[in-house]
Parts: sequence; structure tokens; C-alpha cells
Amino acid sequence: MPKVLLIEDHKMLRDSLKHLMLNQGYEVTALESVEDLFDHALDYWDLAILDVGLPGEDGLSFASRLRKARPDMIIIVLSVNDHSENRVACYESDADLFLAKPLDSEELLAAMAAYLRKKKRRQDTAPMVLNLEANLLTYHNHYVRLTANETRLLHAMLMAEADLVEVWQLKAALGFIDDDGKNRLEVLISRLRKKLFQAFDLGDLIQAERGQGYKLSQAIVAED
Repeated sequence: MPKVLLIEDHKMLRDSLKHLMLNQGYEVTALESVEDLFDHALDYWDLAILDVGLPGEDGLSFASRLRKARPDMIIIVLSVNDHSENRVACYESDADLFLAKPLDSEELLAAMAAYLRKKKRRQDTAPMVLNLEANLLTYHNHYVRLTANETRLLHAMLMAEADLVEVWQLKAALGFIDDDGKNRLEVLISRLRKKLFQAFDLGDLIQAERGQGYKLSQAIVAED
């Protein structure tokens, strides 16, 4: 069941859209403002529908912030202002789609379904993606947040010229240059393997070659 975050300050429209999407089988979190999110984890939802003219933080500002935290999120922005300047600002905020009010409910539902289908096709065929800025590893429809060192480790491995990356190369990339560097590297890899197994049921992404180093068992693509 796709999960939708709806932030719209007009109560009648918010309730109407929530009811519309619930009837289509979506799970909907409907809020009046960005501030009402409190401590909600942003990686919970698949798609966000944001009004531009929200009280407090506006929809475009939040869309930009949301995109950095969730590069894969589908973001649809709504506004009564249909001028070209507003549309341009929408896309500059990294939203996927601008829809003008009053809304055509059939168009909204069709757009949501189309973007979700497109996202699923990408996930079904895409390799594992490492987002360097967000410290986020994405694989199919699952996500895991990494520590800065875990991101550096995976980035060093995928950027290496050879498939096998020697221990000294990884220690240098991580700054583990003290006498305990090898042990610190082994602990880091062990913890990362457990994290990947829990997130993706994938425990062998980082494979050890005894006495030589480590290699990745499948491709990872890096993005900023």
C-alpha cells in the first residue's frame, strides 16, 4: 500500500483529498503544516503532496529540504497561483510535478499512479545507489541510513580501479592510519554487514579475500 504525506492548510480540501486517496487504497497522513510533522521519520512515505502557501515553512522550502533527505521521494506541489514564475519555482525546488488549484481529482490520481509505476520500474531494474550527501543507500524499495564512515567505505570500494580493494587502501580512505586501524576497519565492516542484512536481507555485499582485502559482490552507483 503506497504511503502518502499530504500537507494542506485548507481543512475542507485536506479532508476531501484524504478521503479521495483512502478510497483508492492509499495510506494517508494528512497534516495542516510542516511543523505538524514533529519527529516523523521522512523515510516513511512514498509520495508527498504539498501546498505552496502553508503557514510556517512554505511548501517549496519543504520540498527542497525533503528532496535532500529523500532523493527518491515523489513530490507533487499544489498552488492557486498558476503563473509561470510559480511553476518555475516549483521545479527549482526539485518537485516532480506542479498542479494548479482548483484540482482535477482524476488528474491528481492519474499522476500519482503514473509516478508510482515509474518509480517501481526504476527500482526493479536499478542498481544499488549510494547518496553521498544524504549518507543513504537505496536498493529496490528499501533504504538504509549510513554513518559517514560507512559511506566513505562503500565509496572507496566502488571508486577503486580493481575489483579487489586492499586493506591499506581502505584504511587510508577512512583515515584509519594508527596501529589499531585494521581492527577498526574490521569492526566497521562487520557492523555494516549486519545493517545491510537487516535492511536488504543482503549480508554478502562486502566480501573478504583472506589476507588480501575486500570486494563488492554487486554494483553500486554513487550520486551527490
